[in-house]
Amino acid sequence: MNLIYNNKFLEIYFEIEKSLMIFQWEKITEEASEKDFKEWNGNIVKMIEIYRPKFVLSINIDYLFIITVELQEWSVKNIFEIFQKYDVKKLAMIESEDFISQISLEQFADESDELLLTRYFVEKEEAMKWFKK
Repeated sequence: MNLIYNNKFLEIYFEIEKSLMIFQWEKITEEASEKDFKEWNGNIVKMIEIYRPKFVLSINIDYLFIITVELQEWSVKNIFEIFQKYDVKKLAMIESEDFISQISLEQFADESDELLLTRYFVEKEEAMKWFKK
């Protein structure tokens, strides 16, 4: 597993043999702004364009940023349509420990329903099994 990107909010890893990109979020996302959200997602999109994974695992245990309705709508065009364009097949999300953040993440991912197969998991191992189906 190779670290391909990091900032104070996020580390992105890529496993070439599994065609798997992993997002590891940090608790400091709680302090993020709308600008930070758009910036880190711009960098995620760049990594998708470069590495073209089939599977994405977002480990949201420490994700605390609340995604507004406006940002959810922005995400469809600027994130999920790009995932589809570069043929990402599945997005697995490990649930946040913060209830409000988790609801926000689910609403965020619900915006992508027609573009990307998304499931929520408590354990990373469950998500990895789902990728193999």
